[in-house]
Amino acid sequence: MTTRRNRKHGFTLIELLVVIAIIAILAAILFPVFAQARSKARQATAISNQKQIALAFMMYAQDFDETLPFLTWYDSYNNQGVGEDYGNGWFFNGAIAWPISLTPYHKNDTRNGNTSSFLISPGDAQRGNFSKPEFKLMLKAANWPRWEEYSEDALTNARIVPLSFCSNYFLSYSHTQNPDGSWRVGTAYTGPRGLASIASPANVVLVTEYGVGDAWSNGRTYSNYYCALGYGGVDRWRNGRRYSEGRTFSFTDGHAKFLRDPVKIEELTGSLQTQVREAYARINVFDIPDRTAP
Repeated sequence: MTTRRNRKHGFTLIELLVVIAIIAILAAILFPVFAQARSKARQATAISNQKQIALAFMMYAQDFDETLPFLTWYDSYNNQGVGEDYGNGWFFNGAIAWPISLTPYHKNDTRNGNTSSFLISPGDAQRGNFSKPEFKLMLKAANWPRWEEYSEDALTNARIVPLSFCSNYFLSYSHTQNPDGSWRVGTAYTGPRGLASIASPANVVLVTEYGVGDAWSNGRTYSNYYCALGYGGVDRWRNGRRYSEGRTFSFTDGHAKFLRDPVKIEELTGSLQTQVREAYARINVFDIPDRTAP
């Protein structure tokens, strides 16, 4: 009786190369799909965050005669010698900016390094807002943890007041702008807007996403809790674009959504702010309110 031994065959070189090629093709097909799905998930989280922020704004306004909280630098600081002096000619007038003043309405701020706050966008590793050193006076007034460590470095400050969003500069009457984007010198302080003054709230941006950058080409990392479309150079606006070539917005009627950037920011030349603002105006998402009167 003869026994037949089964001979085990391994892969030939050709078969092994075919298998590797198939795996490589599948990976090339699937990896972009996975990346897109991840971006969509982050985008959905950011929209949810925006809705929570807008809700906090609306609750604040209900308590303050339909008036928005303090949104910009000139709402809280002046160079007229009124308030607490930082020592460089700027004075804090006691008006606490929205990322801090809204805290009682959402109870989810970024104190003590809270990175689960909805004031932080998924995909934003830098979180470099509140960059100006004078903000230390505001943080001190609000008894913010570690306020005494505050400095000029945006990425250091991001560990003290992490923030991924900026408010619409045009929603304050303080330090107004002309239609061409130039600043109107000597504007009297009148403070934030009342909601009733906004003719088309569904088309007026309340808050959007922002990043850090070199605003004045001086090597300083910089960002802020307020912004105008395209203002301060390419980097800060471009670095707020975190999901599939776009960013999330909330509006003064309380709704939020994602919008793809209508222009390739990197390709713009000349007056960046004016061009970006006009591009968004064409898709009817940034109707700039009349700024000539309260």
